[in-house]
Amino acid sequence: MAEEYWNRGRREGIQQSSALDTLERLLGMGSDIAGRVQANRDKRGAAYITTIRNIINSNDYTKMIDNNVIYDNVERRLINMKDDISRADIDTQEFYKQVLGDIKAHKLGNTDYNLNVDAINDSELEISTFIDNYKINQMKVGQAEMANEIKNLKKLSDKHKKTKDYLLRNHQSRILQDDTFYTRILSMDETVKFFEDSILEPDNWLSENEYQPILEARRVGNYEPIALFKQTEAGYAGADKKIRESTIEGLEKEYYILKSISDDLFPSTTDVSYAISNYQQKILEKGDDFKKGIADWESYRDLALDRAADRGVDTNDDIIWESFREMHEYGPNKASLKLKELLDADKNYANINMNVGALSPSFYRQENLPSTREDIIPLSVRTSLNKGFKYITDNPDKYGKLSNIVKSNKNVNDIKSLYSSVKNEITYLNTQNRKREAFNLIKEFNEILKLMNENISTDRSAVNTNIKSLENIYPGVKSLTSKDLR
Repeated sequence: MAEEYWNRGRREGIQQSSALDTLERLLGMGSDIAGRVQANRDKRGAAYITTIRNIINSNDYTKMIDNNVIYDNVERRLINMKDDISRADIDTQEFYKQVLGDIKAHKLGNTDYNLNVDAINDSELEISTFIDNYKINQMKVGQAEMANEIKNLKKLSDKHKKTKDYLLRNHQSRILQDDTFYTRILSMDETVKFFEDSILEPDNWLSENEYQPILEARRVGNYEPIALFKQTEAGYAGADKKIRESTIEGLEKEYYILKSISDDLFPSTTDVSYAISNYQQKILEKGDDFKKGIADWESYRDLALDRAADRGVDTNDDIIWESFREMHEYGPNKASLKLKELLDADKNYANINMNVGALSPSFYRQENLPSTREDIIPLSVRTSLNKGFKYITDNPDKYGKLSNIVKSNKNVNDIKSLYSSVKNEITYLNTQNRKREAFNLIKEFNEILKLMNENISTDRSAVNTNIKSLENIYPGVKSLTSKDLR
């Protein structure tokens, strides 16, 4: 009995051990299967991620502006992977969702960009049509009507600028992918400025010479034709300056020769006997060549006495001498007329040369002539002012706003006219509540003003003529302050 119990216990133990082994083997197999399943998921996921990346890398949607192209080349291919991705690991599914989300966001950006591109295209068409109509209508209506028309241009240009600024602020990466479009929208701003400068004259007239570069700029889609026209005009202005300088130099020589001979022959004196004697002596000293064609006192006096006798009027040497001086080709009044001609030429030259004449300050002082402060600027200071003003346009990165004002307005040709234009621009920016832009413009102007004043303060010629700052040359031109922002 005992033996039977023992044997039964041994048999049950053997059976229990076998069941545990089987369970363990089953669990091991399950773990192996799960591992292999996960490994396969991971492997598929890695392959899917590689495929997704290959699709994106071969078709960089971030540089695509047309949403239809994005769908055909990228999005549709990814959408076709949806069922396969659903069987991949969670990381792959998340990566897939992120890529589709990025594409959706980019397409929304494209939609906004393309809407604004359409708007700016419409705006450019409106401006171009306005300019074309202006050219035609100026021949049909009066000046007052054309002046009213100009007001409408500002509305169009403001609309264009607002859209352009929005695109540059929110879609710069898209714009830069199309150099032609980028150049064109910037060119339209410059075209409008050129048009305004061309017609902001007393007659509000757009000439054919000014209209043609606008048409060419529109055709080629950039500002180069207008820039070339302005450069050519500047070349003409430069040539004109050289001609005027040469003319003034010649007039100055003529004046000095005439005045020297006049002072020699007709010194300032109330003693007529001495004046006559001096004249005759000087004529003898100058020799026979000089005497040819020169009025002879004795002959003139005899003729004057004969005429007076014929008319029955009294006369004397004092009266005859005064008449002789006035008609003489080297008489004092001839020198005065030559001086007037010279000063008029210098004044006209100053109008195209930053209000600075070609005659030296010493000329005005020597002739005891009244002059404006611009007339007596020493040469070194004039040179410094010219260089300082040119420094603005030579450094657009540093003086971008000032440079734009100078380049866009041919009437801004010195610090005085720049000061006036800057104040007008600040007033406009204030009305638009663009305080930051106004502040930056003030900062640029004050920097260039400081630079010019520093140059003046170290110039010995400026000190000798009591010029301490630009305000001594251009009264009222001074640094701008925060009050100008109000």
